[in-house]
Amino acid sequence: VVFLSLAVAVSYAAFLYVLSPYDLIPIFAIPFLGWIDDVLIFYICKKLLVTFSPPEVLEKHVKAIDAEMWQRFREMWG
Repeated sequence: VVFLSLAVAVSYAAFLYVLSPYDLIPIFAIPFLGWIDDVLIFYICKKLLVTFSPPEVLEKHVKAIDAEMWQRFREMWG
């Protein structure tokens, strides 16, 4: 439970960092590298969240995403 709480807290912090106007590498200084720090922080925190989430929660979400994708595929291609 502690690891899950930590992972959720880190995920929220990453989300806020990506939305915040402050960056480790300013976008206006080095345009391409300014976006890379956002992407890296988001990716690392996503991996932490998946790593520390209980397997049954991950399985439930993967099944829901799979079902939604199949539904959209059937609607699009009939």
